[in-house]
Amino acid sequence: MENKQPLPNISVLFQETWQIYKKYYKTLLLIALISGAPIILYIFSFVTLRQRGIIIVISLLLYLIGIILTLWGTIAFILFLKNPKLTFENLFSQSWKYFFPIMWIEILTGILVTVGVIFLIIPGLIAVIFFIFARFLNILEGPAGLSALVASRNLVSNYWWPIFARLIVLLLVLLIPAALLSLLLYMFKVPLDYGQIFNTILGYIFMSYIYTFLYALYKQIKQIKKPAEYLKLTINK
Repeated sequence: MENKQPLPNISVLFQETWQIYKKYYKTLLLIALISGAPIILYIFSFVTLRQRGIIIVISLLLYLIGIILTLWGTIAFILFLKNPKLTFENLFSQSWKYFFPIMWIEILTGILVTVGVIFLIIPGLIAVIFFIFARFLNILEGPAGLSALVASRNLVSNYWWPIFARLIVLLLVLLIPAALLSLLLYMFKVPLDYGQIFNTILGYIFMSYIYTFLYALYKQIKQIKKPAEYLKLTINK
């Protein structure tokens, strides 16, 4: 019989997230800003320089580097949260070891979610929640590719709605600083193009908090479910 013990109250999740974040926010923000720097520069160059010859090539190169570093950042968040004692040099080098396995997981997830969205939006949303811990499982426990997706599905099984509810609350919480930023930009009459730069910076800062939140949620579920329940390759009914 599957263990259906309820997750801790959502307030506990936010408390645990905050305890982790306030202790390690400097490194988490550093990872966020490094991973986001090329995309921020890309937007800045596009806004300020527009399309001027070689600037187009440089902008596209920044965008490509930005995609790579953003993926690196997601890996670095998880590795650091697992072992905060890692020096930044070791964190940087170790993260690249997981780059291609995580990229493959992202591709598989993207395909499955896209198929779900093609049929209806709801199947795509269901898939997003079921596969949300695939990166964590690959980096922290070993399953790769489809096995990581199946393990994530098994881990989320029977907890889809509680996890979905927690993510909705997280979204609502993050909307507050996002709305305040938009209000400030409007009050100071910042052009929309430049406002996009500030919004992108805020997005990467949010990413550091979101991964801390997901890590805390992942740990809560792991306290309920045993590895034998979610690391098996068959999908729970």
